[in-house]
Amino acid sequence: MVTGSCPLVKKSTTISESCLQVRNAMVMHATGTIESFFEMESLGVMCEPRCGGCKCGRCQPGAKDMSLQEEREYQMIEEGLSFDKAKGRWIAKYPWVVPPEKLPNNRCVALAILRSTEKRLAKDPEHAIVYNEQIEDMVRRKAARMVSDRELNEYKGPQFYISHFEVLNPKSKSTPCRIVYNSSSRYQGHSLNDHLAKGPSMLNRLFGVLMRFREGKHGFIGDISKMYHSIDIPLLEQMTHLFLWRNLQTDTHPQTYAMTAVNMGDRPSATIAQVALRKSAEESAQEFPEASELLINNHYMDDIPGSTDSEQHGAQLRDDIEAILTPRGFTIKEWVCGGSEREDEIPLNIEAKPDEQQITEGVLGVKWNPRLDILKFEVGQQKEKAITKRNILSVMNAIYDPIGLLTPSL
Repeated sequence: MVTGSCPLVKKSTTISESCLQVRNAMVMHATGTIESFFEMESLGVMCEPRCGGCKCGRCQPGAKDMSLQEEREYQMIEEGLSFDKAKGRWIAKYPWVVPPEKLPNNRCVALAILRSTEKRLAKDPEHAIVYNEQIEDMVRRKAARMVSDRELNEYKGPQFYISHFEVLNPKSKSTPCRIVYNSSSRYQGHSLNDHLAKGPSMLNRLFGVLMRFREGKHGFIGDISKMYHSIDIPLLEQMTHLFLWRNLQTDTHPQTYAMTAVNMGDRPSATIAQVALRKSAEESAQEFPEASELLINNHYMDDIPGSTDSEQHGAQLRDDIEAILTPRGFTIKEWVCGGSEREDEIPLNIEAKPDEQQITEGVLGVKWNPRLDILKFEVGQQKEKAITKRNILSVMNAIYDPIGLLTPSL
């Protein structure tokens, strides 16, 4: 049996014979919520919508799974999105639940954290160079801009600084050191994320996305480049996303920068990006109906997997997807196609190996060999243990298998 905390029962209790002949059950306190347990147990077999009463087709996405608070937050995010035809980009006003005017000026804390970050980077020159290049790249892509002292003095609205620090990822050769902007850092009892609504999760069901990816004969997946930074923010949000940097020149005065695009560390950033992508697809539904439907139902964060029964159909579908996204500020970094020999469809982040048949690409956390069009599971090196059912089950449960391909062997 699996159960949670209940104020009506003690540590041990006797259940009546009418309850499936269960006697002397011990109550164990689970660390997770029982809702999460049953959500995982029903993966792939849950009926959507649960009530079966939605037939109008006009309900907003995820309405059956949204709470009243999430519906209000979703409406705030959707109303804050507008499209700038001149720039060809979405502009997102943040969903403030606490007036931003209550944010204190925390420049002193941002300066102290900057000094601490500089000391750590000074111990590793290689990571320091990568760190500085990433900030310069943000400015070059117009995801951030310099703010002059005059603008800071003349601006009468709230000013709030977000601290940043490095996160090491040794497995990545392209970005071994990644910058994280901490919107949850508190100062005088306030943090930026405390003032913002999160919004509902707009992610498609992972099980359905992967099953549709394996449905056709020819699979493909696209990756949206810098998805969050493809959406601009107005001046109020920029001035509450200030940060300090001085190109590792510790003897100079720090320069103030402002984020000009959606920041990944903000509470509503994921929902904003998903709503903008969905609205882009809906606006092109008449011109590109099939590509629009694939974008709405198959995208998972910045990944767009799909499959078709012919290579020509898949190529046309990919062209239509780019025709939808490119005029709205989103750029596909690469397409990876199953069984394709075209050089322009070979992933850019795959290193050359002696045996190209063994090249794998990640598809929503699952290893995929695009040449052979097969899914693979990799088991890391295990400690020497006795071969028992318990140990075998422990190893298999550690393998990420969202669609249950390993279930028959359990």
